[in-house]
Amino acid sequence: MGQAFSCIIKRNGDVYWKMGMDFHDTTLAEFGLTKLDRSDDPEDMLLARVEVRPSSKLMFPYLHPETEWKVYTTKDYMQRDIAPLWFNEMHEDIAKNACKDWKKQVYNTFNMGDILEPVNPFSMPLSKFVLQPYDIDNLQKWSKICTIAHADVWEKVSSYIGPSVSTSASASITLSLSASVFCSVSSIVNNDYPLLRAKYLHDDSIFSYAAADMGKPSEHSLYASLWNALAAYSGSLFIDVPGWEKEYPYQCAADLWRRGFIPLYDGYKWILIQGRTSKIVV
Repeated sequence: MGQAFSCIIKRNGDVYWKMGMDFHDTTLAEFGLTKLDRSDDPEDMLLARVEVRPSSKLMFPYLHPETEWKVYTTKDYMQRDIAPLWFNEMHEDIAKNACKDWKKQVYNTFNMGDILEPVNPFSMPLSKFVLQPYDIDNLQKWSKICTIAHADVWEKVSSYIGPSVSTSASASITLSLSASVFCSVSSIVNNDYPLLRAKYLHDDSIFSYAAADMGKPSEHSLYASLWNALAAYSGSLFIDVPGWEKEYPYQCAADLWRRGFIPLYDGYKWILIQGRTSKIVV
């Protein structure tokens, strides 16, 4: 068994670990050490199965690498705390130093600041950003590619951080990361969309739909365009996703989101709204 950070340590201080590999048995096999893992008697053990894990009680402890992390020794799937008799403070320090190297790699795969405090355009004051010509350009770019964003972003990000295929993030990080982003995104939609829906679907003064071929705004279109914009912003939180190494294809919408502008499609035309009052700026 194993949780991030996971490693194998010999009595002489040699340490073995690999990015994205949390299970001790897998690490043993990877480095040809399986035959040495032959006893669970502390007097006879040649290897120590070690984990360095966050000890905080935060909701997503793995998203707080700066907090205290403790060293644990385990032996089997029951997570019994069994350490060789020779395991001492020197070996604990070796594990902690290896964990520091691991953190440098794994926490560079996503934008920690935005994940812990995601940007919510609905909560921004209207005076924070003034509409610029490049915002209009970004809206035009986004209108041409938005329909594929949601599926594309979640497919690529899930594959990138998924524990079964990841080479840059562990399963423990993946679970915390996915849950954090999902909670943030869901909060924005669940808390703010009802206000938006009430305003645009029931206020005849918002748009002029006098033309015979124009009906009311489409709730489906508004909701879908909001989720697509959220997906574009969410995808921008991850670094070096395969296929996006040179350029993130949905940066235009992510830039709008960070500047407090939400691109929406009402079923007839594109608009930009801003702030908790959902003021139309385009």
